[in-house]
Amino acid sequence: MHGKETVIKPALHSLGLNWISANFDTDQFGTFSGEVERVNSPLETARKKCQLAFDNTDATIAIASEGSFGPHPMIPFLPINEEIILFSDREQDIEISISSLSTETNFSSKYCTTFEDVELFAKGVGFPTHGLILKADGMTKVHKGIDNPDLLQSLFEVLSETSNGCTLETDMRAMFNPTRMRHIYSAAEKLSSKLLSYCPSCHKPGFGEERLEGGLPCALCGLPSDSILLKEITCVHCQHQSIITFPNGKQVEDPQFCSYCNP
Repeated sequence: MHGKETVIKPALHSLGLNWISANFDTDQFGTFSGEVERVNSPLETARKKCQLAFDNTDATIAIASEGSFGPHPMIPFLPINEEIILFSDREQDIEISISSLSTETNFSSKYCTTFEDVELFAKGVGFPTHGLILKADGMTKVHKGIDNPDLLQSLFEVLSETSNGCTLETDMRAMFNPTRMRHIYSAAEKLSSKLLSYCPSCHKPGFGEERLEGGLPCALCGLPSDSILLKEITCVHCQHQSIITFPNGKQVEDPQFCSYCNP
């Protein structure tokens, strides 16, 4: 519905899938502009999208993505984009997902009372290559997908006749947001790698659930640092685990990153 296949298909080309073109109303599960609230988690929402495809086609495999935007959990003033991509194979009863976080996003909004405010905001978020959403005070009408400067100005002028100001938002739908589309492509590449990784125990695809653990010793004092010491990989099917020590290729950490040597 939002053009994500333009980046997901090439990212998954190595899987050798035969693609079916289909168009469903996935806005029923929630919209960024607020008309429909998303009531489920991102993963559950992606799962519902896959089920919608299974209910309406003969496809045996469905792939769905779901994006979320908000403040960074550690740096509140920094916006962050999380993309969930889910691969569901109903014949083999296999479900594999990945989550990807990125701070490269133009996610933002601003209340504007003059067109100068509008122009300043638009310039800062990459308009017109990135689309905008315009909402007026006390109005349910939402103007989405604005990617033309003349249209933006005319809409603002019309809405300003009956409103003190307008809320301007970045349109985070993929087809109006190249920055997000690049992130979806990167996330789909991660999914492809995970699908092509097979568990050494049960031999099913999707061997790639990772947990990182700190504790790499300092080269000077020998005490554990916060840097990565090991990576634990778990199979999503049989829970078999493999542990890789020194996954970043170094066995000690520079003292500048040691909280004891460089507090």
